[in-house]
Amino acid sequence: MKEVSAMISSTVLIMLMLLPLSARATTYTVGVKPGDWIKYGHYSVNYIGNGTEPPAVTEAKEIQWMRIDIENVTGMVVFLNLTAHFNNGTETQRNYNINVYSGAYPLYDFFVIPANLTVGDAMNYGMFSQTINATDAGRYAGATRNIVVVNDTITTSGNMTLTNRDCWDQTTGVLVESCAKLPLSNATSIEESMSATETNMWNSDSTGTLASGPFITIVVSIVVIVAVVGGILIMRRRKARSTSTSEPPANPPSAPAPPPS
Repeated sequence: MKEVSAMISSTVLIMLMLLPLSARATTYTVGVKPGDWIKYGHYSVNYIGNGTEPPAVTEAKEIQWMRIDIENVTGMVVFLNLTAHFNNGTETQRNYNINVYSGAYPLYDFFVIPANLTVGDAMNYGMFSQTINATDAGRYAGATRNIVVVNDTITTSGNMTLTNRDCWDQTTGVLVESCAKLPLSNATSIEESMSATETNMWNSDSTGTLASGPFITIVVSIVVIVAVVGGILIMRRRKARSTSTSEPPANPPSAPAPPPS
């Protein structure tokens, strides 16, 4: 997982130069409740360029879908479970608790943000802050939803461009789409994307599914996606090792029955 750690470290430094100042005062509310869930059935990751594909990317390509389940809400703190389902049928799970007001645990905040935000509202990623700079509408999990959006674009000193577009359902504050592009050099980059395909938080209107545009992305969200996927892969490896070392020994052969008297 050295590749994942390196990507997180380098991107965090870039983020420090990116973050806009908070705008107007905002009243924060939680828009999810225990029992809510959302599934990201569209998930992809690709390595663009020459050279050897990083092992973390190769393994992440095996993720078929992700799902978050809201387990509890206490005040402004949301407790959720993240499940990653792999192509071979195995799954890993991780538990997170997110403070949607203060942004505690910044690497995992972006799954849930405050409900009913609009343009100019600030939201926290731990010690970082982002400002909603657009609203839109799109089809997610079988219905047309109003969304709030964060867009950012910067060019590094090495002339590498990072762009960011993350989308949340406005009513619930739950993530519905995030795409990511992280340049590793002027010739190579990693691209990731995920979007919501199923949920119990709103009804499908049965007129279609999400038509996702070819978004390029990420600054804050690349840290989040890489960190989450990195954690999933670590958990998967630990589970595999645990299974291989804890299998019970084969039963010894039964003793032959005694001869009849």
